Amino acid sequence: MTSGKQMPWDLISPKDGRSLWLSARILSGDPHQRWTFSRFLHRSMVSAEPGLSWVYEELYTWAKVKRALIIGESLQKQAPAFPQMSVGLGMGVFESALRSRTGRFKSHTDEDKFIGRHSVPVAKWKSDTDDLVIVNNWGKRWGDGGTGYIDREYFDGYVDSAILLRPSWIGPSPEMAAAEKRQSPSASMSDYVKCWLTGNKHHRLPEEYSGGHTHSAYRVIETFDNRQPLIIAEIRDKDKEFHGRVHVSYDRRDHLCSILELWVPPRHRRQGYGQRLEAFARAIAADAGAEAIAIPVHEADGGQESLSRAQAFTSSLGYSWEVFEPYRYFRPNLVACAMKSLN
Repeated sequence: MTSGKQMPWDLISPKDGRSLWLSARILSGDPHQRWTFSRFLHRSMVSAEPGLSWVYEELYTWAKVKRALIIGESLQKQAPAFPQMSVGLGMGVFESALRSRTGRFKSHTDEDKFIGRHSVPVAKWKSDTDDLVIVNNWGKRWGDGGTGYIDREYFDGYVDSAILLRPSWIGPSPEMAAAEKRQSPSASMSDYVKCWLTGNKHHRLPEEYSGGHTHSAYRVIETFDNRQPLIIAEIRDKDKEFHGRVHVSYDRRDHLCSILELWVPPRHRRQGYGQRLEAFARAIAADAGAEAIAIPVHEADGGQESLSRAQAFTSSLGYSWEVFEPYRYFRPNLVACAMKSLN
């Protein structure tokens, strides 16, 4: 089942990550920046042909990041062919980090100059020191042979994005939940892995939302974090070119549907794809019995032009709009939210 599967960035950039970073910077709207937000990096990954087979979601706390890494490592040991989950961090970086001989990121002083955002993949959690081990791209002469370390203090103070990228065709889903219910209370890790590897098929996106594009599809899964319902959908044309994507989550307690991601690449905007994906999300919300639907806007989309475009789009669909100052290094860092009642 897992043979032949590759991570999305393997298909985008088989030799190194440079083309992926360039792609992410272009998608951000400012290709000349020295850095880019992790969200654009993941958007670039899922724009490749196997996009719907992968999903990315925010992890909000240190404990949840550790849990994802521990489970990922256990799955790898039990099922070596399992397509690897990955955690990426987006964080503020200061000048002292560039000179670090140990690779340890430390809280800055008043004299320590802020140099910008940085995105790094996490290799593992180091249990003896309670550190996250990251793989940096500043060369082998930096830090511990190119490896760095982030502790709880730095994570809480300066990391504003922790994103899990994982397969959607296996893993948390209604199918996996059904398999788990059949397990005994004394189930082993091997039994858990078998549940995790339960297949999760995709469905064709109805024509009224796909605009007739036959390669458009959606998957019904669950969030890794709290196992809430999560539906991901994308629109692709007959040549499998990517036109847009939406992530919809439903909170049973608050009777609220959230559009966690609604994104159309710049070249395909103003062609109705955003409206179709939003309409699909509203249909999901109505079926779930939600009373309202929300569209939070991340700081990655908080530039003046992007924010103005998002406000115009949601307002045209009847959403009320609130812009606010983001918390510094709050996960996830939000700058606005659109809300619409479904009653």
